[in-house]
Amino acid sequence: MYANLQPNWTEKDIYIKCSPDFNRIRRRDYFVVHQLSSFLRSFIPGPSPKIVMLGPGLESAGSNRIVRKILCDSSIFDVVGFSAGEHTGMGAGITLRLNSHCFDLITLYSNTKYEREQDRNPQRSNRLFVSGKEGKTSYCLTPAARDVIRNGNALIYVVNSSKANEAAFRNDCYKEQFSAAISSLRSSLYFPLLVIAAVPDSSTNKIAAIDVSRMLDLSTVTSPWQVHDVEVDSLFGMTEGMEWLLQQTQRW
Repeated sequence: MYANLQPNWTEKDIYIKCSPDFNRIRRRDYFVVHQLSSFLRSFIPGPSPKIVMLGPGLESAGSNRIVRKILCDSSIFDVVGFSAGEHTGMGAGITLRLNSHCFDLITLYSNTKYEREQDRNPQRSNRLFVSGKEGKTSYCLTPAARDVIRNGNALIYVVNSSKANEAAFRNDCYKEQFSAAISSLRSSLYFPLLVIAAVPDSSTNKIAAIDVSRMLDLSTVTSPWQVHDVEVDSLFGMTEGMEWLLQQTQRW
């Protein structure tokens, strides 16, 4: 399946890049080096990485509780403080700590909570995306959303990967908005992407991560990326994905 996604990879490349077991062994082998480098970096304080999170999964029934779980109901993350936004009404974030790593999480919604609940047609009023010219279906980021993402260090894109939501992945609008969201990544030298394939709980039938990556056409993304299954109720799978993303932000 990975060969179909990235035909230029050898079997060894596929195993090295995609095997969670191999990546865990590699992280274990470099644990001492990582701890030493983290210790040395602690004497040189720097700004916390800015991680921008958006995606239809933040507003989809069943997965839209993920932000609340991260901030309020989880023992995984500690809320440290708040970060001011650089744009009016957009870009403010919350500083979180995961183990020894602090980062600013900036969450972007299509609109305010009240307006999202009142408007049954989310395409009618959207602060993140604007449609193309008449007769075209392509989308692009609004200037404010584009600037927030470009000023960040990494991107999280949340999708509802429940089997019941599978038809949404085949919607052109769904794919075009994802393409618009990652457009800033293509102009960056290094901008890691974490796709969270969220389901409400472990009993939910879900789309396989490999199928999510194929539906979103992730093989065209040149920046480092991974897809992680996350169960919203317990945040199972969230830690591993966030640790990978935070490690990526330290490489540049």
